[in-house]
Amino acid sequence: MEARNKGQKRKPIVLYDGKCRFCTVSKNFAEKNTENTYIFVDYHSNEGRKMSDTLHLTPENTVYVIDGDSIKQKSEASLSVLENMQWWGRFLAVLGRMFPRSFSDFIYDIVAKHRS
Repeated sequence: MEARNKGQKRKPIVLYDGKCRFCTVSKNFAEKNTENTYIFVDYHSNEGRKMSDTLHLTPENTVYVIDGDSIKQKSEASLSVLENMQWWGRFLAVLGRMFPRSFSDFIYDIVAKHRS
């Protein structure tokens, strides 16, 4: 984890499943296209397990974006990462936000159930 200088905001953390091929490919893609906006942490790592335990998260079921006191999960986390990508990512995020969160999470759950 990177040190925080006084008065400097810490980067949001994306907690993801590093054993999932789809999740890792998505993480690598996001990492390249968000211009170093996030810190990516595999929940299987020591740091990830410690973070999950401390915050009482179940990352094997979803992705989390942890930004200070805010914790986003499922489609909300995915859309927040898309919002920090190039124009096409922001465009997809705007499209995704047109749907109710319950619908977006339903779609997220279907994809998550069939990931490998």
